[in-house]
Amino acid sequence: GNCGYCAGPQKSFCLTINGSYSESGPCSMAAQNSSYSWYPDYCPTTSANSWTIIVGLAAYLISFAAGIAPVPWTMNSEIYPLWSRSFCTSVSTCTNWSFNLIIAMTFLFLTTGLTRYGAFYLYCGLAVVGWVIFLLFLPETQGRTLEQMESLFSGKVIVLNKKKISTF
Repeated sequence: GNCGYCAGPQKSFCLTINGSYSESGPCSMAAQNSSYSWYPDYCPTTSANSWTIIVGLAAYLISFAAGIAPVPWTMNSEIYPLWSRSFCTSVSTCTNWSFNLIIAMTFLFLTTGLTRYGAFYLYCGLAVVGWVIFLLFLPETQGRTLEQMESLFSGKVIVLNKKKISTF
């Protein structure tokens, strides 16, 4: 929008922007008060709208936890044969948390280089690439035994007919 945040030692203000400074107040070009800091890209929400952030975050967490969140952990327990399950699950867990760390450590750099919108577009693009990879490489596992899983994942790499379930 067209407002910025003027943070001071005792009072802070949300003020309209005039170029790189606020139009008025202690963060204006005329005031140049060193005890105040000017943040042109930030303006806190009003208390009347704050509940929407909390409700949106809670709805996301509830739907994620009940939906897609357990899928990687369930897939890990299904796709590995018994002789390698513990090692493969630990490697996939380490990979998962390593990528979580990479995202957390690089997010601020990405928002600086690509803008906030660009960072999330990048994440969206990577998610779409991951979705395509899963469509190509992850076969249907419903109704298969552990022995069938071992033979399924030791076969072809690219899956063309995912719904066909063979019985041995």
